Amino acid sequence: MYFFFPPRTVGDIVKEFHLIVTAMLGTPVSPLVEVGAVASIILLVLYVYFKICYSYWKKRGIPTLKPTAPFGNFSNTILSGKHPGYEMAELYKAFDGHTVGGVYMFGAPSLLLRHPDVIKDIL
Repeated sequence: MYFFFPPRTVGDIVKEFHLIVTAMLGTPVSPLVEVGAVASIILLVLYVYFKICYSYWKKRGIPTLKPTAPFGNFSNTILSGKHPGYEMAELYKAFDGHTVGGVYMFGAPSLLLRHPDVIKDIL
């Protein structure tokens, strides 16, 4: 039972989008322009999402390395098949001189602990 919106197909949504774009511009638009507009909107939403996700540690004053969207700090593990343990060892060495460091696994922030006293406080 649908109270607000009846069930719609993808074709119905595409027709509605076409009507909206045509009404906004006042002239008919080619489907290629519509596909480009949808692709641009999707890329913009993804950019904003990862920009917000990858600012988590910076907002909290935790040192972090620059992540690569969408893989975070583990792009070598995903793209070149490097073992995650070696990647963590490199990240651990990169935060030399800091007690903690912020890393990103895809969009999720993770805290890398380096100092034994900090680890004891958490456990």
